[in-house]
Amino acid sequence: MKSPKQLVSEAAQKVTDVAARVLGARTAVTQLRDADMALREAHAAAEGERGRLLSAELPKAELLKVAEQELAQLAAAWLAARGPAVVSSLAGALEETPSGELRVVRYTSLVDEFGLWLPALAALALDPIRDGVARVVRAAAIDEAPP
Repeated sequence: MKSPKQLVSEAAQKVTDVAARVLGARTAVTQLRDADMALREAHAAAEGERGRLLSAELPKAELLKVAEQELAQLAAAWLAARGPAVVSSLAGALEETPSGELRVVRYTSLVDEFGLWLPALAALALDPIRDGVARVVRAAAIDEAPP
Protein backbone atom coordinates (compact mmCIF):
# COMPACT_ATOMS: atom_id res chain seq x y z
CA MET A 1 0.00 0.00 0.00
CA LYS A 2 1.15 3.45 -0.85
CA SER A 3 1.72 6.01 1.69
CA PRO A 4 -0.30 9.22 1.69
CA LYS A 5 2.84 11.07 0.74
CA GLN A 6 3.33 8.82 -2.30
CA LEU A 7 -0.31 9.19 -3.29
CA VAL A 8 -0.06 12.98 -3.01
CA SER A 9 3.17 12.92 -4.99
CA GLU A 10 1.63 10.76 -7.73
CA ALA A 11 -1.48 12.95 -7.85
CA ALA A 12 0.69 16.07 -8.03
CA GLN A 13 2.67 14.46 -10.85
CA LYS A 14 -0.58 13.60 -12.69
CA VAL A 15 -1.82 17.18 -12.21
CA THR A 16 1.52 18.48 -13.48
CA ASP A 17 1.33 16.14 -16.49
CA VAL A 18 -2.27 17.17 -17.24
CA ALA A 19 -1.36 20.84 -16.82
CA ALA A 20 1.59 20.39 -19.21
CA ARG A 21 -0.67 18.64 -21.73
CA VAL A 22 -3.31 21.38 -21.37
CA LEU A 23 -0.61 24.02 -21.88
CA GLY A 24 0.69 22.09 -24.90
CA ALA A 25 -2.85 21.78 -26.26
CA ARG A 26 -3.43 25.51 -25.76
CA THR A 27 -0.16 26.26 -27.54
CA ALA A 28 -1.17 23.91 -30.37
CA VAL A 29 -4.62 25.55 -30.62
CA THR A 30 -3.00 29.00 -30.69
CA GLN A 31 -0.61 27.85 -33.41
CA LEU A 32 -3.50 26.34 -35.39
CA ARG A 33 -5.49 29.57 -35.07
CA ASP A 34 -2.47 31.60 -36.21
CA ALA A 35 -1.91 29.24 -39.13
CA ASP A 36 -5.62 29.39 -40.01
CA MET A 37 -5.56 33.20 -39.90
CA ALA A 38 -2.42 33.32 -42.07
CA LEU A 39 -3.95 30.89 -44.59
CA ARG A 40 -7.19 32.89 -44.72
CA GLU A 41 -5.23 36.11 -45.33
CA ALA A 42 -3.13 34.41 -48.02
CA HIS A 43 -6.31 33.01 -49.61
CA ALA A 44 -7.97 36.44 -49.59
CA ALA A 45 -4.86 37.97 -51.16
CA ALA A 46 -4.73 35.20 -53.79
CA GLU A 47 -8.45 35.69 -54.57
CA GLY A 48 -7.86 39.43 -54.97
CA GLU A 49 -4.93 38.81 -57.32
CA ARG A 50 -6.98 36.25 -59.26
CA GLY A 51 -9.77 38.79 -59.68
CA ARG A 52 -7.29 41.43 -60.81
CA LEU A 53 -5.74 39.05 -63.33
CA LEU A 54 -9.10 37.91 -64.67
CA SER A 55 -10.21 41.48 -65.28
CA ALA A 56 -6.85 42.73 -66.58
CA GLU A 57 -6.39 43.57 -70.24
CA LEU A 58 -3.86 41.78 -72.40
CA PRO A 59 -0.40 43.33 -72.50
CA LYS A 60 -0.15 46.17 -75.03
CA ALA A 61 2.15 44.14 -77.28
CA GLU A 62 -0.54 41.42 -77.49
CA LEU A 63 -3.26 44.02 -78.12
CA LEU A 64 -1.21 45.46 -80.98
CA LYS A 65 -0.79 41.96 -82.45
CA VAL A 66 -4.54 41.35 -82.21
CA ALA A 67 -5.26 44.73 -83.83
CA GLU A 68 -2.78 44.02 -86.63
CA GLN A 69 -4.36 40.62 -87.33
CA GLU A 70 -7.88 42.01 -87.27
CA LEU A 71 -6.98 44.91 -89.54
CA ALA A 72 -5.26 42.52 -91.97
CA GLN A 73 -8.41 40.36 -92.05
CA LEU A 74 -10.65 43.40 -92.54
CA ALA A 75 -8.40 44.70 -95.32
CA ALA A 76 -8.33 41.33 -97.09
CA ALA A 77 -12.12 41.00 -96.89
CA TRP A 78 -12.64 44.57 -98.10
CA LEU A 79 -10.17 44.12 -100.96
CA ALA A 80 -11.91 40.94 -102.06
CA ALA A 81 -15.35 42.55 -101.90
CA ARG A 82 -14.66 46.10 -103.08
CA GLY A 83 -11.31 45.97 -104.91
CA PRO A 84 -12.79 45.15 -108.33
CA ALA A 85 -15.31 48.01 -107.98
CA VAL A 86 -12.48 50.44 -107.22
CA VAL A 87 -10.58 49.23 -110.28
CA SER A 88 -13.72 49.52 -112.42
CA SER A 89 -14.26 53.01 -111.09
CA LEU A 90 -10.75 54.00 -112.14
CA ALA A 91 -10.80 52.15 -115.44
CA GLY A 92 -14.21 53.20 -116.59
CA ALA A 93 -15.74 51.59 -119.65
CA LEU A 94 -14.74 51.64 -123.29
CA GLU A 95 -17.54 53.06 -125.46
CA GLU A 96 -17.88 53.77 -129.12
CA THR A 97 -19.13 57.20 -130.12
CA PRO A 98 -21.64 57.62 -133.00
CA SER A 99 -18.72 58.65 -135.19
CA GLY A 100 -16.97 55.33 -134.46
CA GLU A 101 -14.34 56.66 -132.07
CA LEU A 102 -13.52 54.69 -128.93
CA ARG A 103 -13.35 56.53 -125.64
CA VAL A 104 -13.16 55.69 -121.93
CA VAL A 105 -16.12 56.81 -119.87
CA ARG A 106 -16.01 56.76 -116.08
CA TYR A 107 -19.42 56.39 -114.48
CA THR A 108 -18.14 56.43 -110.90
CA SER A 109 -15.23 58.00 -109.06
CA LEU A 110 -13.07 57.09 -106.08
CA VAL A 111 -15.38 59.18 -103.90
CA ASP A 112 -18.25 56.88 -104.92
CA GLU A 113 -16.23 53.87 -103.79
CA PHE A 114 -14.50 55.24 -100.66
CA GLY A 115 -16.95 57.83 -99.38
CA LEU A 116 -17.36 61.57 -99.11
CA TRP A 117 -14.49 61.88 -96.64
CA LEU A 118 -11.91 60.83 -99.26
CA PRO A 119 -11.14 64.38 -100.53
CA ALA A 120 -10.47 65.60 -96.99
CA LEU A 121 -8.24 62.64 -96.24
CA ALA A 122 -6.41 63.09 -99.53
CA ALA A 123 -5.82 66.74 -98.65
CA LEU A 124 -4.47 65.76 -95.23
CA ALA A 125 -2.46 62.68 -96.17
CA LEU A 126 -2.11 62.37 -99.93
CA ASP A 127 0.83 59.94 -99.95
CA PRO A 128 -0.75 57.30 -97.69
CA ILE A 129 -4.05 57.59 -99.58
CA ARG A 130 -2.23 57.24 -102.92
CA ASP A 131 -0.31 54.22 -101.56
CA GLY A 132 -3.53 52.68 -100.29
CA VAL A 133 -5.32 53.06 -103.62
CA ALA A 134 -2.27 51.57 -105.36
CA ARG A 135 -2.39 48.62 -102.93
CA VAL A 136 -6.09 48.12 -103.75
CA VAL A 137 -5.42 48.19 -107.49
CA ARG A 138 -2.49 45.76 -107.20
CA ALA A 139 -4.49 43.37 -104.98
CA ALA A 140 -7.71 43.37 -107.03
CA ALA A 141 -8.44 40.19 -108.94
CA ILE A 142 -9.23 41.49 -112.45
CA ASP A 143 -8.69 40.55 -116.05
CA GLU A 144 -6.20 43.09 -117.31
CA ALA A 145 -6.22 44.39 -120.86
CA PRO A 146 -2.89 44.57 -122.63
CA PRO A 147 -1.03 47.86 -122.13
